[in-house]
Amino acid sequence: MKKIISTMACVAIFIMLITNQTTVLAAVGSEGYAVYRDGVLNGLNWHTGIMYDRTRTYSSLPVIQASGSGYYVSYVRWSHTSLVSFMDGQNYIGSYVPKGGISSAGRDQVKYVANRLANDLISYKSMGQLAFNQNILGTKTYITYEDITHMRCDGVVEYCYEFNGYRVYGDDTKWNISKANINNYNHHDVALQINPQVQANSYMTKVSSVLP
Repeated sequence: MKKIISTMACVAIFIMLITNQTTVLAAVGSEGYAVYRDGVLNGLNWHTGIMYDRTRTYSSLPVIQASGSGYYVSYVRWSHTSLVSFMDGQNYIGSYVPKGGISSAGRDQVKYVANRLANDLISYKSMGQLAFNQNILGTKTYITYEDITHMRCDGVVEYCYEFNGYRVYGDDTKWNISKANINNYNHHDVALQINPQVQANSYMTKVSSVLP
């Protein structure tokens, strides 16, 4: 009996180790960083996305972004041909994280959310960061991937971080863009107060100026 109990204990410990190893992951390289480049609206604004890969050459699909002009169909999508389609011949500004900081495990969670957005093929939104099915108001606490109908590039960044609890833009009560609350939505559905350039300069910390 003691031998059986000992064996069962060893199996339980092994399962716990395997479970922790597969669920607690750490981002490496540039994974989970927000990346920015200039050249939008005749140089007046920037474009942004989330690095999914550790470097721009690790695969042909390193960045997840909300594509605006330049695509027949505009939606949250993977960039193509390394970082070329994201850069679009413009200047790289840098890699950023929220001012409060973020762990490697947190950046891995950001990657996961960005991947879910890209797989849902969410349409592009030019005015405001995010739009969602407002029928969920009063029924859910958070806006999840299937609820989102439109996103702008800085909205992708905002959502990926704030869904995981990392504050980017907003006041103390309305900063979380992923909350299913009309006040939070209106706080982010503005054209002048927040855009990619303001987001990076005022609410993020640059970690690198070198292409990832």
